[in-house]
Amino acid sequence: MFEHLATILWLKSRFVRHSMTKATGILSVILIACVVTGVCFVAVGFSLGLFFLGVFGDLGEQDALPVLAISDGLVFFFCVIWLVSILAEVQRSDLIDMRKLMYLPVSLKSVFGINFAFSLLTPAGLLFVFPGMAFATGLAVRHGPLVLLGIPAVAVFYLCLAGWTYYVRGWLAVLMENRRRRRMLLMMLPMAFIAIGYGPQLLIHLGPRKLPADPRTLLAAVNVFLPPGWLPLALQSLVRGDALTALACTAGLAGLAVLPLSMGYRATRNHYLGLQSRRERKRKPEAALSPKHPIEDAFLARDLPGLDEETSAMALASFTMLSRHPVVRMQLIAPFLVAAILFTLYVVRTDGFPNLPAIVRNAIPTAALAWPLLNGSVFFANIFGADGNGFRSLILLPTPRRKYLLGKNIAHAALFGAPTVLFAILAFAVVRPEPLALLIALINAVYALLLISACGNLISLYMPFKISSDSMRGAGNNPKAVLGAFLFLFLLPLVLGPPLLCAVIDGGLAHLYPGWWFPSGVLLAVVFAGLALLTYRKALVACERLLAAREPKILEAVTKGKD
Repeated sequence: MFEHLATILWLKSRFVRHSMTKATGILSVILIACVVTGVCFVAVGFSLGLFFLGVFGDLGEQDALPVLAISDGLVFFFCVIWLVSILAEVQRSDLIDMRKLMYLPVSLKSVFGINFAFSLLTPAGLLFVFPGMAFATGLAVRHGPLVLLGIPAVAVFYLCLAGWTYYVRGWLAVLMENRRRRRMLLMMLPMAFIAIGYGPQLLIHLGPRKLPADPRTLLAAVNVFLPPGWLPLALQSLVRGDALTALACTAGLAGLAVLPLSMGYRATRNHYLGLQSRRERKRKPEAALSPKHPIEDAFLARDLPGLDEETSAMALASFTMLSRHPVVRMQLIAPFLVAAILFTLYVVRTDGFPNLPAIVRNAIPTAALAWPLLNGSVFFANIFGADGNGFRSLILLPTPRRKYLLGKNIAHAALFGAPTVLFAILAFAVVRPEPLALLIALINAVYALLLISACGNLISLYMPFKISSDSMRGAGNNPKAVLGAFLFLFLLPLVLGPPLLCAVIDGGLAHLYPGWWFPSGVLLAVVFAGLALLTYRKALVACERLLAAREPKILEAVTKGKD
């Protein structure tokens, strides 16, 4: 049995090593040593700073309120690092497949305990446990040995948070066994972390404008009712000589630490023993759904007006693939989520939009086009990367490559053009510029989509790379992806420069020549859109020849590795 446990320990250590770097040999040892040394150096420096602060700082004044504030800051710092680490590591699971371990003479409790023990060995824990214990030790030197009870409180707090993290990760690992469910979770998690990150600011700005007369009352209430505040409350109570309150906080954290471990063990046992599957087998199978519409009315069988059958099929197939891709969904939702949060914060802080000059208001609907286009830049600059298997099949067809590129561009423009136009309309409704500003922004959207599609086709031919279906899983540091992203970011301001000129030219001419009435901005926007259309047609013919020559290299790039 001990040999099997030693093997499991070795396997877990390999998982930890591979999670840090994929390099092998001496380079792997050097990289791991540098990371460990850097983390230890920061932890030691942080611990020494807090120790001397506890020894020489006069933190016992005002009912030890400084102790409570500093401890709250330490807990908040640790929670931020913890959230970032969870966001980075939830994509990969280092949990051992317990179904295979059922054949070994090793108990499920042993494997569960080893997994949890290794989950404690994280840089976030090192940056919190030792500084927290050093701070409690420094307070004990100045305020008496009773404060040493804060050391187990720090350890229990870390075990509590690690236990809930372990439970949530195990629950996510079970859910992610289904590939479609995994992709949906990996799409929603970044959105949830964005909302959590902006949550404190929203509470501050949307809550009462005036805090209570005594801020200590609010701070104490928050630490009493929120479990993460029990550790700072325990340290404050120990400095004040109230050991009973500190023990109550530590006991509460211990109870919260045991609860997720017991729940996680029962859930893991039921899952890997197949108990949930037996319950599902007892349910009555649902009746098969009969198709309500004939195959001729299917979405992929439709014809787009003005396009031939092959181009329509390519555009509809690409649109369907992109609309189901988790990364695309995340890139479509993120701009609206962040814009809603920033808009709310700005309006609440300034009590509405200030009186901006008319020329600035006219430019805002056109400037709003940049954000959705920037979020979709990874797909505009890599039109083949999200559908490597489809590209493998389509290069065998006798379809002209021009139609293939055109269908891809239409799908990308339809999917990312809708939020682009919606952003322009929302910006127009918020800032209320002149009526022609919206028309100019819509024409500029057509201009921007045409030029971005032309530039994206060229970049896609020379720097293709695979886009994984898992939104937080990368295939490593791909230099082509980095170079293509920077190149597209450099081209985007150049593409959006002329539209901004169209948006402000009428305001400038009206300022120079009072009484100016001719809509020169609309006319100039139409001219730019026409030039963009001609440029796109010329670029499409050139890219058709390049695609025919570079198909093998593109296929190798977009089908490399596992999805």
